[in-house]
Amino acid sequence: MSIGAILMLVTQILSIHQVFDAINFHVIGFLFGMFSIMTALDRAGVLQTFAIKMVSKSKATPSM
Repeated sequence: MSIGAILMLVTQILSIHQVFDAINFHVIGFLFGMFSIMTALDRAGVLQTFAIKMVSKSKATPSM
């Protein structure tokens, strides 16, 4: 997406004001927050524990 935005500016299809108006900062904030939370859960081992519990409930053997 960044490459597309830069090309729009370089080719002067959009002005700098139109580019900033097109950015949805709520979505960027949401994605940043979700990635931060998921990274913290992954580092804490919560996701691995959850995956092992889900596999054990399906009566399969986890391959770890």
